Amino acid sequence: MIVKKPIQYAVIIDRQGDCGVFDTMEDAIKLAHVACEKYKQYSEQRKNEIVDSVIKELELHLEEVSLMTCKENGASSYNNILYNNTNALDKCLNDNYLESRFSIINGDNSYTVNGVIVEASNPIETIIRNSILMLKAGHAVVFSSNEDVKEVFSYTIKLINRAIEAVGGPRNLVVTVKKPSVESTDILISHERITLISAIDNQDTRKIAL
Repeated sequence: MIVKKPIQYAVIIDRQGDCGVFDTMEDAIKLAHVACEKYKQYSEQRKNEIVDSVIKELELHLEEVSLMTCKENGASSYNNILYNNTNALDKCLNDNYLESRFSIINGDNSYTVNGVIVEASNPIETIIRNSILMLKAGHAVVFSSNEDVKEVFSYTIKLINRAIEAVGGPRNLVVTVKKPSVESTDILISHERITLISAIDNQDTRKIAL
């Protein structure tokens, strides 16, 4: 048995647009669209640098966000959550895996803003898979999370945006809202600037709206 030291964390997202976490879904989508317009000007090399920075940042915090997930949603299996998160990140290092997923997120339509609706059981696995995949494909992404995991969700989005900005990438390529709700999800689904909406289960991405 591995005994881990307690991890101290404080998630206080109290400013509008603090590293990709917004008060309203309208603002989240608007700023993701602005970021995507900038992102489409970047070379493939610059985009790869951004993706690599995000991967490295997530690697550094995998244990922390896995533990936070357990504490917030009451899940008892930390080892399973950590395994799934690690596996998701490992897959995103595989170019063949990434290429196979591009068609699911409308890979032929570059430089779009896509929406992802996330379940509560392991939100970080979903963030890892979709953030890296969509950034690699040239997209921005707007996440709608679950109230039961809003703290770890916001924290992880914040880590990703810091990693993007650290290598000179545009702010707000990956965004969400502070207080997820059915109403904010409805706005995401119906918004004219969202090209694709995906609903997530633990295994895959399913297209539910265009």
